[in-house]
Amino acid sequence: MGFGERWKRWMEATIFSSNLSVLVNGSPTKEFVVERGLRQGDPISPFLFILVTEALASLVRKATANGDFNGFQFNEECTVDILQFADDTLLIGKGGWKHIWCLKSILRGFELISGLGVNYHKNKLIGINLSPHFLSAAANFLCCKEEEKHFNFLGLPIGADPRRITTRVPLMKKFKDRLNCWKSRLLSLGGRISLTKSVLNSLAIFHLSFFRAPKKVCSQLNTIQNRFIWGGEESKRKIHWIGWNYTCLPLKDGGLGLKNIEDFNSALMLKWKWRILGGEQAKWKEVLSARYGNIQLALQIDSPVRCRRRSSAWWSDIKKLENRYSGALFVNSCNFKVGNGISASFWNIAWLREAPLKSLYPNLFALSSKKNMSVAEQGRIAIINGSGEISA
Repeated sequence: MGFGERWKRWMEATIFSSNLSVLVNGSPTKEFVVERGLRQGDPISPFLFILVTEALASLVRKATANGDFNGFQFNEECTVDILQFADDTLLIGKGGWKHIWCLKSILRGFELISGLGVNYHKNKLIGINLSPHFLSAAANFLCCKEEEKHFNFLGLPIGADPRRITTRVPLMKKFKDRLNCWKSRLLSLGGRISLTKSVLNSLAIFHLSFFRAPKKVCSQLNTIQNRFIWGGEESKRKIHWIGWNYTCLPLKDGGLGLKNIEDFNSALMLKWKWRILGGEQAKWKEVLSARYGNIQLALQIDSPVRCRRRSSAWWSDIKKLENRYSGALFVNSCNFKVGNGISASFWNIAWLREAPLKSLYPNLFALSSKKNMSVAEQGRIAIINGSGEISA
């Protein structure tokens, strides 16, 4: 990976030159030298673990290059075969015994070269459009468990419809249980406000930053917060001295600085729009582009690109954000750079901060032969016309 010799000697000294002792009834035993393995609780262990697990990704890439393992292919340029986040790994391949054998070989090879043991009992096999008999046999061969199509990965529900209220029931239950474990009457108003903010940021922010929450779920979460702040309980409601809209105002405006769940959800969802329109290069953007085409052009105001009928719920929610967030407020808060002009629409962008060019110059737009022309294409046409290669 290109690390220097000095850095490698540091890591070797950290791992192989340390002594440990075991506490038995509060008394330490005789120290012994640690010869191998990462230590739990060591700040450097997670970083070294990530370097080790890179070998697993290399084995998958090698198997894919040899044709022994085939991931999920969106098109000729985009294929997904492995997704890694710290110690959570998702291997994606075609359903067949060839790939099951290859998967077993990859995991066993990773155990041999790294010295780490794979806990197969914690692994789960998920099949899509595969027979139950094949899944059962493959799970027995891999010594793992079968999992349904709807499962949780990194704390998020995968496969379930995020627009259904039943999908958000675990979040609401966890939110309510966390606040109900505290006796509101034993806390001051400031303590209840601080606790509500911390619970919201620790529990709900991860879910709200990825999925569009139904209005009923947002209303229930707001009700739970509001009732806890004013000292009420689930079976008993106390007087709310300030309306919820005023409670969500900033402190400088006379509010309590709480977050309205629906507005907070919209703001977090707009971050994805910001990242898509930006120049960030990531695998998830490659997947979106392979599935939906020019995603940057699709998210622009008055875009001619429409949402497909079978688009995912997440992509539909990104495109259908409320106009008060995705309209002038979002555009006026951003600075756009044309760059190479490939993803910038010539006619559909409000370059003058007033209206798109197709609205300001409808006659020219009607004469244009390419309504969805990009800035790069328009620039090439202008150069050709200026050089005199095309005569009137």
